[in-house]
Amino acid sequence: MAGLECVVKPDAALELVEAYLAVNDYFVLTEFELHEWRRDRYRTLTDVDVVAVRLPSPRGAVHYHDGDGTVECLLAGEVDPALGVATDRCDVIIGEVKRGEASFNPALRDPRVLHAVLRRVGVVTETPPDEVVDELSLVGWAATPWAQLRLVAFGSRGSVSDGTVIRHDHMMDWLNGVLERHRELFEVSSFSDPVLSLLAFAARIDRPLAALPDDLPAVPADAQ
Repeated sequence: MAGLECVVKPDAALELVEAYLAVNDYFVLTEFELHEWRRDRYRTLTDVDVVAVRLPSPRGAVHYHDGDGTVECLLAGEVDPALGVATDRCDVIIGEVKRGEASFNPALRDPRVLHAVLRRVGVVTETPPDEVVDELSLVGWAATPWAQLRLVAFGSRGSVSDGTVIRHDHMMDWLNGVLERHRELFEVSSFSDPVLSLLAFAARIDRPLAALPDDLPAVPADAQ
């Protein structure tokens, strides 16, 4: 549209989270923006960094045997125990992604936001939505016979109350481990995902990317 300019800036932290969840067999929606109509105009309510849904499936590699060979998919079947995935029901993650300290924006617990996310996800539980939203808002977790739903903060450090934290260094280490365990497979794979592509390339040249240690000395202000 004439007169409008859209600038897209890549977010490495968000891309890392997206790759990590995809390998854990989630369907991932990023930057889910919500608006409200008030006083004759639209206003931005918030945007949810990550909405991820994992359908019920067992842990382990996804294989198909046809008698002559085996079909494998690297981007499915691996499950990180740190995620606490419920493999017997739908697993829904509503996530906040930070480059630095993990935290939740207050808007993420807004019942209007959580209702909108559940509506976007679809029918994953027979429990009344109000009950699920109340649990998510208060304790960051809700479980029903059909689904497990959680608020997850992704960041480089820190902790949160009433929610789960997954750190960037853990995600990097876990993804590197997946690539190492499936080395023969990923060496013949082409990745469109920028994070997996970079990790796979680094491993191919025997320079795997590693997370920086927590005790790395700070850079002096006059050297930045």
